[in-house]
Amino acid sequence: MIFLAGMAVTCGLGAWHFLTEAAGTAPALSILSPHGDNIRQEIGGAFQSWYLTRYGQAPELNWIDQGGTSEDLRYVQSRFAKTPVSIGIDLFFGGGTPPFRTLGAAGLLHTHAVAASVLADVPVYLGGSRVYSDSEGWYGVALSGFGILYNRALLAGKGLPLPASWLDLADPQADQWVASVDPRGSGSAHVIYEIILQKFGWERGWEILMRIAANSNHFTKGASAVLPLVSTGEAAYTIAIDQYAWSLIEKLGSDRVGFVLPGGETVTTPDPVAILKGAPHALIAARFLEFLLSERCQLLWGLKAGVPKGPLHLSLNRMSVLPKVAAQMGMANSFVQGNPFPEAGRMDWIYSDSLTESRWALVNDALGLWMVDDHQAAHKAWQALNGRTPKAKDAAAWQSALRASRFFRPPAAWEQMQSYPGKWKDESFRNGTMAKWARELND
Repeated sequence: MIFLAGMAVTCGLGAWHFLTEAAGTAPALSILSPHGDNIRQEIGGAFQSWYLTRYGQAPELNWIDQGGTSEDLRYVQSRFAKTPVSIGIDLFFGGGTPPFRTLGAAGLLHTHAVAASVLADVPVYLGGSRVYSDSEGWYGVALSGFGILYNRALLAGKGLPLPASWLDLADPQADQWVASVDPRGSGSAHVIYEIILQKFGWERGWEILMRIAANSNHFTKGASAVLPLVSTGEAAYTIAIDQYAWSLIEKLGSDRVGFVLPGGETVTTPDPVAILKGAPHALIAARFLEFLLSERCQLLWGLKAGVPKGPLHLSLNRMSVLPKVAAQMGMANSFVQGNPFPEAGRMDWIYSDSLTESRWALVNDALGLWMVDDHQAAHKAWQALNGRTPKAKDAAAWQSALRASRFFRPPAAWEQMQSYPGKWKDESFRNGTMAKWARELND
């Protein structure tokens, strides 16, 4: 009798959800997201207003975060391992493409969740990055760019150049004036390092990354933690994701700090949303996706707070996935500068999402060991090399000395390492390989 009573309550609740959604009385929508308060307030409030106008009573929004993208992903995976049909959460929102590709490959997303008419103006690809995947069930609703944040006054005082390329952070004259981020603690930092590896090739890209690391005076765990080091003058340059940089410029002014997307050397990637498998309120969740991809919401991402059609209180400083909206951003109405769509058409190389995803753990561990764990030894070798063979006097000899140093070479040619990503989940193989690399660096 207790079992039957419980079943009756469960069925009754399911019927109530169905009836209330059909009647326009919307229950709470649960959204798992690493996004901050600005996005929750501005996007959430605008969605409720949009929903109220179209469907009647707007849903309450229940925002959930387990401590960042990686923790949110692990939370979803662990919950589905226990309850494979549904975890009682409607949406996963934000955190970059990799977690969504992982969940999509595992069949944990609701596929074909957006009408073709809504997707009509969204490009499938931008450069080498897929903007959305209807078959996997994730949809980019904003774009992220990756570049260099710099302190204008410090550059002028130290005679350092305004950055235009990743190579500016790797030049000997930038020694001790770069702040970097540990890739093992930041997904956006990892993507920046992967961009450099793919743009310049495995061996040349590795050398550039190790030079940037040798120039660094700080390594932070998170991408946002590095920004104050530039704003306070403890560092002249740092890598940065665009929304963090533009938000700092909004706060401090463009006369104090600047941001550049290195021309031809970087990419923009989507920040997606997805409906989780077994979402309790799939209909409302689908309407949330429709709103996020609407021109009304896309304007909210890029416009300054307080301008017509912009956010009410807090700028979001994100690039739109709609070319027609991106073209409307300018100095007067937006802190977001540059249009990624024409730039992508001029790229002479293709960034591979699938390559980034396939070797994520391997590259994380290798870069962490070379860039961070052995940083002091690498910096001593860097200073000795630059003192013994100055680049300004003999660039060819300097380059030859770099190639001879174990700190500025990758563990092996990529052709030799291509099988490693598939073996990296084997703890014995991973630990043995990492120990071998550590011995080689310390010999």
